[in-house]
Amino acid sequence: MNLDSTLQIRLSSEEKQAIRQQARRAGMRSSEYVRQCALSRGSILHAQLFINELHRFGGLQQHLALRCPQHRAQLDAVTIQIKKLLADAQQVLGCQPANMPPNLDTTQNGPTR
Repeated sequence: MNLDSTLQIRLSSEEKQAIRQQARRAGMRSSEYVRQCALSRGSILHAQLFINELHRFGGLQQHLALRCPQHRAQLDAVTIQIKKLLADAQQVLGCQPANMPPNLDTTQNGPTR
């Protein structure tokens, strides 16, 4: 897509900060986020947010696995479920979040150590 036009809008500092925060959570630049929202692509945004949250949960799970080795089996089971959810979401959305940790590589079947 050739982005050859600009649109200036007025908004409060709080609105600007909220848009930036939501864009960051979605893994997008603010302009891309606003375009997606304005062009009724909300379901794609929600799917991207969902994938990013699963990615974050996977990182937290990995951290817990390192800190609590006595619960490794249960945490590995959680990793498998997170991978399944990520794979489903990525298939629907057609993309993958940037910087996915290796333990959540959805091309593998089980947890990675």
